[in-house]
Amino acid sequence: MSDSGKEFNCEAVQKVLEEHGITYQLTIPYTPEQNGAAEQGNCAIVERACSMPHVSGLPKEMWAEACNTVVYIPNCTGSIPVESKTPSEL
Repeated sequence: MSDSGKEFNCEAVQKVLEEHGITYQLTIPYTPEQNGAAEQGNCAIVERACSMPHVSGLPKEMWAEACNTVVYIPNCTGSIPVESKTPSEL
């Protein structure tokens, strides 16, 4: 999800998203009320990623890799249960 800024609005990015089957959603331009959805998603990623090295005992420098992991897992498993299994079980 993006706040309709121009940073992801180019042909190269759109091609990569399509190649990987990534659905890209934009908020409606000039509606700051919707920015909360994009910002909330980003905040959730950072909060989860910051807690991963803390809980696992890894150094704080690993938080960028934790961000990658936080995003990777739902992208691979989806968010809807399949055959009565949760994404974590998948």
